[in-house]
Amino acid sequence: MNPTGDRRHLEINIGKLCNNACRFCSNGAVPPEERPWVPVETVLSEMERGARQGFGSVGFLGGEITVYPDALELVRRARALGFSRIAICTNGRRLANPRLVDEYLRAGVTRVALSIHSHLAAFEDELCGRPGAFAQKIRAIRNLARRARRLSDGFSLNCCIHGHNVDHLSEMVRFFHRLGVRDIRLNSLRPENQAAADRTLVPPFSRVVERALSLIEENESRLRISLTFGDIPLCLWPADFLADSARAGKYLGELRDYDAWVTVYRKSGSGGEPDRFRWKDRRLEALKRYVPACRKCNARGVCEGPWIRYCQLYGDAEFHPVQRPGSEASRSQVGQPATTRRRHRLHVMVSRFCNNRCRFCLEDREDRARHDFSDQDRALDLYPHRDEVIFTCGEPTLQPKLAQWIRKARELGYRSIELVTNGRRLCYPELARALVEAGLTAVTVSLHSHLPRIHDRMTSSRGSQRQSAAAVHNLLALRQELGRPRVTVSTVLTRDNLQSIARTVRWVATLRPDCMVINFVEPENEAKRNFDEVVPRMREAAVALAAVTPPPDMELKIEGLPLCLLPRAAPPAGEREVIYVFRDGRIRRLSPTRRQKKGPPCRACAERRRCDGVWIEYARRYGWEEFSPLGSPAAEFCIFPDNPI
Repeated sequence: MNPTGDRRHLEINIGKLCNNACRFCSNGAVPPEERPWVPVETVLSEMERGARQGFGSVGFLGGEITVYPDALELVRRARALGFSRIAICTNGRRLANPRLVDEYLRAGVTRVALSIHSHLAAFEDELCGRPGAFAQKIRAIRNLARRARRLSDGFSLNCCIHGHNVDHLSEMVRFFHRLGVRDIRLNSLRPENQAAADRTLVPPFSRVVERALSLIEENESRLRISLTFGDIPLCLWPADFLADSARAGKYLGELRDYDAWVTVYRKSGSGGEPDRFRWKDRRLEALKRYVPACRKCNARGVCEGPWIRYCQLYGDAEFHPVQRPGSEASRSQVGQPATTRRRHRLHVMVSRFCNNRCRFCLEDREDRARHDFSDQDRALDLYPHRDEVIFTCGEPTLQPKLAQWIRKARELGYRSIELVTNGRRLCYPELARALVEAGLTAVTVSLHSHLPRIHDRMTSSRGSQRQSAAAVHNLLALRQELGRPRVTVSTVLTRDNLQSIARTVRWVATLRPDCMVINFVEPENEAKRNFDEVVPRMREAAVALAAVTPPPDMELKIEGLPLCLLPRAAPPAGEREVIYVFRDGRIRRLSPTRRQKKGPPCRACAERRRCDGVWIEYARRYGWEEFSPLGSPAAEFCIFPDNPI
């Protein structure tokens, strides 16, 4: 899974030897030519190739990675090559040894996914084909839970839903929750090998979904952990569940998973010729199939259909098409589409003060100055989800307690801890290190031009560009060393930097952040007061952005422009944010609706559902003449959001 970062993930198969003999293992009986390990030099060469191609995440498939003789060396080299996310997927048995866990953490592992399929020792040992496997896995889980803070991308359990646990999913998840697990993935069992024709191991989807919905209700009301389900055709979920896109995006793995590319060596001992493929494509081509009901399904493409061998066991009568837009059923079924995914996050307001005086500042400075933010850390205790938090408002690095608050968020179990900053004080390496070591997982730095004179004019602060650029360098150096944080550069597009934005993008790409977001200036507060000097025409912005070539090694997003003006080469940022804040002693949810509206040209636009429209103040000043309806959807309509951050 992908909690926070670069969605391109490389998985390298290091061989198929394993210290388990699972009844439903997809590898089955390994032929002799695939039993030796892939040579370490071959794996290292593939990692180097992936790094050159811009993959930000790498993992290792088996077999069992912890019995690979050079596993630790692979992890060290992955870190040296600059992979920000280094994951291992393991059966966990050897991680019962705490010293080995520490070795992997020191080497650079940032995420561990441990496979376990029952909370009952007898069933787990039977499924693994190894007496005592359950006890070893439980020790490994405890070892990882104690060290969770050292895993910047967390640790999770991978559980297959099978005939022995499907009626006990809630008990199983509660058991693992008591051990300290806060991230669990539940996949419907792939009917392979011994499970291929065994209905006692492969339950029907209807039974799986019924139990899954009960577990989701319990998770919403009590457990509140990261819980996702995979490989369940989307048409089998209730229409009202699918219609709530925020909820569906939270629980359905099809909407959250990494875009994984896999390298497998068929003759592993010699390295052989690599078979490289996109995992989603391979599943669609060889492992799953679209049944007749899928032909008219609106979820086709996001949903991969059922396993081929599942249909051989149960047939395809239970599947049905999700309704297309325009039908009565679809209006109750369809959630927010691609560009309007909602992301729920807690915003902790940190400071009344700022060391910039930006001419386009979105915040109400006078209102901000009237507030006392000294108790904002209480929000961390009161927010029920404890999933994502952003430290923002004013300039957060001016808050003396910031490191203490970040550390508190980490200790409370927040998965994503982000800082939004102008970066000036992070030009000091000591402060940058203190905040990252306290627990930061992501930082967004405001940097508006490659030219100091333009950036400094926009911020009304001489020398601020060099300080903000130095902050990016410091943060990326820490990511190289510690595996975090994810670094995003945020650029506000105004009249000042409009004509040079293409050069700015090229320059930012040389800094090598994970992502750059270009925000068309929102005409509120300072930007509204300075409207004529600050806010360009959106069509002028579209022309300037059309000259931007998205860099191959940096994600590029655009916010604030309607789809009819958006250059197709650079995609929109693709989400709305549902914000929770601490006010008057309690957590309050702010409306996800932004200060945008749709006008006369939008009524006939094929992308009306996907587009946020135009800033209200912009439309009031400039009118609607520069906008025109799109005649056909820019992308195939889908009831689900694009894969989330």
